[in-house]
Amino acid sequence: MILIPVFIIYLMEKRLLRENWHKVFAVILPAILAFFAIRIIISPVGGFNLIEAFLHYAKKLQYPMVWYGLLINPFIPLTFLPVIYWEETVIFFSKRLYALTYLLLVFLSTLFGSNNERLMAPTFVIYFLIVGKIYKARIDFRRVR
Repeated sequence: MILIPVFIIYLMEKRLLRENWHKVFAVILPAILAFFAIRIIISPVGGFNLIEAFLHYAKKLQYPMVWYGLLINPFIPLTFLPVIYWEETVIFFSKRLYALTYLLLVFLSTLFGSNNERLMAPTFVIYFLIVGKIYKARIDFRRVR
């Protein structure tokens, strides 16, 4: 479900949504229907439904160690590279709003569970792309040839 808004924003950025909206709808509709069908057919046994999970786990953001587990620990040893080279990070996201949307939605999804590092794992795709861009722009050129 996270990828649906990311997909739409990607197509909007590439100016492909207007001419392909019917194809986008045909791709997205089965996923949405399957999501709701599964949620209706299979009731959570011994666990929370989505609203209960959010209300239970969202409280964790008040603790500093949770923020550490969400934003620092999953990316060690390269955690602060995008912060140190913040200019490249800003440029990266200014050209890729869909990537920022993906990161924010994955972060939001962590509010439905307890294992913070595991829940942030899908962000590695965007995170290491940023690290690669930083390496190429700032570090790679310094290598002696």
